[in-house]
Amino acid sequence: MAASQVVLAAVGLVSLPILTRQLGPQAYGQFSLFVTLLGVVTYQDVARQLLIREETVRDSSERELDGLARLSLAFITVLALGVGWIALSPAAALVLALGSALHGLASRDFSALSAAGRAGFANAARNLAWAGAFAASAALCFVQTQAWVLGCAFAAANAALIVTYRRAAPQRPRPSSSGWWSALRTSPRRARYRAAAVDLLGFGLASSAIACLDRVMLDEWVGGEALGVYSGAADVALRLHVVSSALSAALFPLLARELVERGYDSAAQRFVGIVSRAAPLYFIALAVGMFLAPQALPWLLGESFRASSPLLVALLALLYVHAFGFFITPWQRARGDFCTQRRAYVLAVCLMVLVGAFAIPRWGAWGAVAAFAAARTAELQLIAIEAVRLPRALLPRWKLATAGALFLVLAALGAWRLAEA
Repeated sequence: MAASQVVLAAVGLVSLPILTRQLGPQAYGQFSLFVTLLGVVTYQDVARQLLIREETVRDSSERELDGLARLSLAFITVLALGVGWIALSPAAALVLALGSALHGLASRDFSALSAAGRAGFANAARNLAWAGAFAASAALCFVQTQAWVLGCAFAAANAALIVTYRRAAPQRPRPSSSGWWSALRTSPRRARYRAAAVDLLGFGLASSAIACLDRVMLDEWVGGEALGVYSGAADVALRLHVVSSALSAALFPLLARELVERGYDSAAQRFVGIVSRAAPLYFIALAVGMFLAPQALPWLLGESFRASSPLLVALLALLYVHAFGFFITPWQRARGDFCTQRRAYVLAVCLMVLVGAFAIPRWGAWGAVAAFAAARTAELQLIAIEAVRLPRALLPRWKLATAGALFLVLAALGAWRLAEA
């Protein structure tokens, strides 16, 4: 999984200057919006997260799990078509729906692999497929600049994942295509499925809104040029952030299995230990990024994106807080708690909209940064909740104080770099 992350980050960084130079800020902004929306919509595939836990607990029938996957597939396909029709061209909306449907078709096998202890393989395959999609879109941009053409590379990547997962997933008899609705409707676990699905959907919609609302509001209220400049900074920042999202995908099945097999104390100790090692490493990577941003970003993306450099510095400081959401949510989900994240992220998205509505029309791209900062209240809520829940023997106060001090150092470093600029 680590090797695949290196490949994805390297391909992403190499493809960025090609895409930005060939497309320019405005066309690149539309392509970036397509990729963001694909990630947003497929994140609503609640079956992928729900099935990992159900496969680990092992008290659900194959027909019930198949029904959950089918309902989730239908939902994300319709959602993609609707969102794409509003935010993109009709052709791009159709490609977005196709890519989302292909993602959903792979969810059943992805969850089976993860629950069987092969989360590293499942996520590595996804990383390599997306690396291939970015490379293909960089090649396509020399002959075509429309977002829907470049987006076909990501639909093809999801199609390749279906084949890969089907061949690697544990072999078992597949239920027939009929009877799944009756199995769900009469299941004694129906209430549990419904509650978890509602919480996951609420969290998914809120966190996905957070991931794209800054760009959507900026595009609608200011214009494509400002969107391109902001997207250049945000996309480079998210290339670093992909490490924490990948760690999150691996943590969920790992901690769920640990809880089932060894109990709460062992799983909690492992969770705190992983975060304690990951947070300082993430701090170092972000600090290095802040030092290099003013000189490296224009060289990487082109001179037309020089205005993105100070935005990148600010976003890197905020990513430190953002990373804790990816650390904490898998721990909570492994325990069967999907409600806490839903409440935290719904509240945060409301605050983000309020801040964005005020700041973006006035300050443009910097207003989008302010909206992104407001959304980080979600992770602050999760940190506060787990600080209260976890016993002091497992989470001593000095670890919380160290995490806070590292953020203050990043904030001071960012302020210094912005003052120099």
